[in-house]
Amino acid sequence: MAKLYLSRGYTTIRDTGGNTFSLKKAIDAGITDGPRIFPSGPIISQTSGHGDFTPAAEPSRLVGGHRDPMQKLGHLLVVDGVPEMLQAVRYVLGRGASQIKLAVSGGCASERDPLDIAEFTAEEIEAAVKVAGDWNTYVATHVYNPTGIRRAVEAGVRTIEHANLIDAKTLELMKDHGTWLSPQVSVYVNDPHGFDPALKKKFAQAREGLDVLFKLVKKTGFDRVGFGSDIISAPDTLAKVNEEFVNRTKWFSPAEILCQATGNNGRMLALAGPRNPYPGALGVIEPGALADVLLIDGDPLADPSVLADPERNLAVIVKDGQVFKNLLDPGK
Repeated sequence: MAKLYLSRGYTTIRDTGGNTFSLKKAIDAGITDGPRIFPSGPIISQTSGHGDFTPAAEPSRLVGGHRDPMQKLGHLLVVDGVPEMLQAVRYVLGRGASQIKLAVSGGCASERDPLDIAEFTAEEIEAAVKVAGDWNTYVATHVYNPTGIRRAVEAGVRTIEHANLIDAKTLELMKDHGTWLSPQVSVYVNDPHGFDPALKKKFAQAREGLDVLFKLVKKTGFDRVGFGSDIISAPDTLAKVNEEFVNRTKWFSPAEILCQATGNNGRMLALAGPRNPYPGALGVIEPGALADVLLIDGDPLADPSVLADPERNLAVIVKDGQVFKNLLDPGK
């Protein structure tokens, strides 16, 4: 999957949930090819929140139940209350996270939590922000609805992931606080495989909110918009990740989309401050920046769909000065 990302032209990704610490080290050491990874480590969730996949047959931890396999493998972490939140954030940062990821509203892929509910109290979110601030980095949050977004922004969260169900007042609050928006389109175009009717209903609700979200973004001139995929399913789905450039043209110009994927993402990643594992400017071509260059056969400013055929149209991929693909020289 890491090699697939790089083959699509992504030289750096922010992994906002999952145990990719060792994969990051392997890529950095040159053991395998892939993008730079800004890891968040496990998504931190409350009980019955977006990151709680404890089987229904498993008793609560209150009466001696055990953590589910996703938590044991380091992809998720369920906590409740300020003391557990403090411990969790400190633990994840100590593992090497460049930023922290919380789930503060219901989610599409989780069974217990409707999209309208808010998760974690203000005090719990503030505790996470305080610890992240002590480590000179920031908190990102999975959240769909206005209540959860407002609670997160007011607590000091720096990036909002999704925000499909936002309203105008809440977007203005984000604008006033300098909060970043990290939305996705392609993942909502088609229902992921394996969803039951209840999850498909939540997925449709999130999909329908995209038009309102982006129309508000355009109307208000909100420009702190990043570019991401949230594709965590099958490799054949990830192989189509560059369709995001095309799917965003319903609301944004090609130039705006390319800026979101390059300069804007570089600025957003820089929020990690000294926890940035790759010091140097990203998303720009300028003296002193990390040497990432794509040579495209076509003009994505006129036709972003050229990026949706990377095998043919991504002629050269350079990451940190190293050529990983070169169609101009068949010997490389």
